[in-house]
Amino acid sequence: MVKLTTNVAISLSHSPHNTTQAQKVAKIALQCFIAAVCVLPAGILWLIGRGICCLSNAQINYAKLSSSPKPIQVVAGATDYNINLMVLYTKYVALGIKENLEPGKTSKEDCLRLLCNKIQTAHQDIYPDNANKRFMFCQQVSLYLKAILQKMRSGDIDNDKEEQILKELAEASTRCYPTWLQTAYSLYADVHNQEETVPDKLLRAIQEYKESLTLEFVQNELGLQWHALNFVRNILGAELGFDTELNELDPYGGQQDNIFGKALTKWLFLQKYTDVNRLVEAIRTKINAKPFDSSYYDYLVEKVESSQQGDIQEIFYDENYQLTYEGVSFMLHSMKILR
Repeated sequence: MVKLTTNVAISLSHSPHNTTQAQKVAKIALQCFIAAVCVLPAGILWLIGRGICCLSNAQINYAKLSSSPKPIQVVAGATDYNINLMVLYTKYVALGIKENLEPGKTSKEDCLRLLCNKIQTAHQDIYPDNANKRFMFCQQVSLYLKAILQKMRSGDIDNDKEEQILKELAEASTRCYPTWLQTAYSLYADVHNQEETVPDKLLRAIQEYKESLTLEFVQNELGLQWHALNFVRNILGAELGFDTELNELDPYGGQQDNIFGKALTKWLFLQKYTDVNRLVEAIRTKINAKPFDSSYYDYLVEKVESSQQGDIQEIFYDENYQLTYEGVSFMLHSMKILR
């Protein structure tokens, strides 16, 4: 640009009548050069943010379909078998929750007491014909419940969250015992503080989204219970990037008929998993539902490779410091989840 400015100015200055014109051209060209140096980086950043989320171009990259996060690890110390799970029941009773019970219906309070007791004693009702699976099942549920209880005791969980957890456990305890495991695992996953990279956090959110699509399908379109999700985890989980840590401990997850086996194929799942907008919004909602996480900001700065941090904040965050659609879309592109 500088060389071009100089050449134009020299060529025009050969004529004495054109000296003023040459100076004007040189001035304009110099202004263009300065504008390019100062404005272009911000302009490119803006185009990156806006262009990436153009729905007419963005598509889900099915080559990354099997990508999944690292398994959630139970924190050290949760294997302390001196912890009495009945404390969870005691805490629930202390809340004094009033229930509108149907006649002859067992209260959630009593169901939670039974859950705590049966898990802690590895009751014979659980896998009555398979002692090994009963031990594995009770150990897993116990680990998650004890880890949650330890977090409550340490003050890592506020009172409102604690009440929500106890209510969900009480509700789950009125249902079949595989639901106990799923609920305990989900609740622990929600409050765990395992160090994760941003890609792992995003992959976990994507995994949850894909599984919610499947659950929505099996419940609303096939009229099946949630155990069908574990059946899908068994037959397609690795290919689809589902969580396959606990599905084998659900005895009802493998008892679906041939019609269901044919009804949800990988091809059919791919037809459900096409809406880029819904995927991005689901992840954005999940991230913004929690307190501000600076790791996403640092990740964006690293990927954009620019010192224009103010512009990153303007494009990828709103006035409430929550990630925008553009911010989530940019990160998914950087991971090649979107193309």
